[in-house]
Amino acid sequence: MTTVILAEKVSQQTDYAKAFKESTRKTGYYEVLDKDLINDDKVFITSGFGHLIQLEEPQAYDEKFKKWNIEDLPIIPNDFKYKVTDDKGIKKQFKIVKGLIDKADTIIIATDIDREGELIARLIINQCRPKNNVMIKRLFINSNERDVVRKGFKDLINASERINVYKEALTRQHSDWLVGINLTRFYTNKINDKNVYPVGRVQTPTLSLLYNRELEIKNFTPKTYFELEAITKDDVIFKNTTKINDTNELKEIFRQYRIKKETTGIVKDIEYKDKSNSAPKLFNLSDLQIKANNELKISASETLATIQSLYEKKFLSYPRTACNYITESEFNYLNTIADELAEFLSLNQFTKINNQPRKKYVDSSKVEEHYAIIPTKNIPKKEYEKFNKNEKWCYETVVKRTLAIFMEDHKYQSSTMTLDINDLLFQINGKIIKENGYKDILTDDKKEDNILPNYQKGEKLDVTINPVTKTTKPPKPYNEATLIKAMINAGNDESIEDSEDKKILKEVKGIGTEATRANVIETLLKQQYMKNVKNNLEITDKGRLLCETVKNTPLSSAKMTADWEKYLSKIGTGEGKREVFIANIEKLLNKIIA
Repeated sequence: MTTVILAEKVSQQTDYAKAFKESTRKTGYYEVLDKDLINDDKVFITSGFGHLIQLEEPQAYDEKFKKWNIEDLPIIPNDFKYKVTDDKGIKKQFKIVKGLIDKADTIIIATDIDREGELIARLIINQCRPKNNVMIKRLFINSNERDVVRKGFKDLINASERINVYKEALTRQHSDWLVGINLTRFYTNKINDKNVYPVGRVQTPTLSLLYNRELEIKNFTPKTYFELEAITKDDVIFKNTTKINDTNELKEIFRQYRIKKETTGIVKDIEYKDKSNSAPKLFNLSDLQIKANNELKISASETLATIQSLYEKKFLSYPRTACNYITESEFNYLNTIADELAEFLSLNQFTKINNQPRKKYVDSSKVEEHYAIIPTKNIPKKEYEKFNKNEKWCYETVVKRTLAIFMEDHKYQSSTMTLDINDLLFQINGKIIKENGYKDILTDDKKEDNILPNYQKGEKLDVTINPVTKTTKPPKPYNEATLIKAMINAGNDESIEDSEDKKILKEVKGIGTEATRANVIETLLKQQYMKNVKNNLEITDKGRLLCETVKNTPLSSAKMTADWEKYLSKIGTGEGKREVFIANIEKLLNKIIA
């Protein structure tokens, strides 16, 4: 009997081969042997180069589609056609993969366990046309560490358990093709200025976020307002932060509360509260991309590439995760290596206090395909000096965030002193740190206390009332960090009036996915719809023209993405049907193109 293990990429193929007792490298695959893992005579491990198979272009269905004639739209295939990607190296690898799969009695899908990984594997298998009676299994693991891989091969699941994930990915791919092919041709014809105007279900609403922000900045009119301060003889400043819109309102407040420039107030109350903050949640991909852009000024795609590199080197867990949680299994091994990790990074302030799992970080019910980004059991003691700057930053940042969950909470005493001037209240706040806790390793903040002035309750204070003139600030231009936040928080978009649409967007975590947001931004830059100027993203004339053209269509809002993501997720759980979804896409295309 022959088993073929299908990995996603060459590095993954090599990691799997190392988990077997015996392995022999061949051209494009490994021959392996380990009866403890797979009790077959012949076992081969091969891989794609990511996507070996791609959708055909429109002209594969009809030669007339070579020309971008608006009257030929919409182009809607009855059955989607695929081909091996037109690349010499890819065609050579596909021939090797097909030769192995032709012999297979069992195929083990061992690509990444997300939607894209499922799609990559099944498209390759479908294109190879294996034996009718071939058995298909699934390796379901979150790390390529040797012990995890070995355990995974002992605990294979039936591939049928992931069929709905494949259907969701396939539907997503087909619908993106339909929207991209048809609406790119439609709007390119409509604008008709010799440029090509690519359109996409995720990228166009994302570009619209940038366009709308530009309009907000352009149309912004600064407004002056006032806030009041009460300044004591020894220069202690009490504040009333009520926004006073103009001088008339300011005069009215002075009249209403019988306030003079020089007046007296009474210390009405002094309140002390003991408070604490636990460490922040563990990183998902977007969190780390946002932090990297803010601190290193590197792009989301650069951050993803860096974490991917550390994952392939087996020092960090899987990068394309939307999850901020781990299971008890991960918590237990992290608990075991925490002191060693702290020593490795010279985190002398690290003290392990919380040895038991806490729901904020450890919750199996919240972990689906991938858990949060955390360090693996492998500590790069020899390799670390060869890391580049970005790799060192990413590794240290993930390790510190992970170690923080074992540390004491940040504990402090919050204090507020209230000054009463004829019933108008002014306040000053203080803070005394009792236990710095996890902040010892997570922030560079100075641990200086902010102590309240030495006034007593009931004490009268002579003060000067000072109206402070302030000006409203325009919204800031997006950078990659804030654009990713805007994509995630699209459910808070004020232009989306329907509460159900907002709810859906929040459920599906906005526009795009953890795995695609960086690529969406990179694509918009490559298509010259926007440009990066000193870490700020600016829309180009080309991008502005497209946004003005699609304005007031479903493409200009995250609403369409909300509806799509909700139904796609239903397909992923077996509750939705591909045919229903594609039929709705066809209706949308006909409506826009009509």
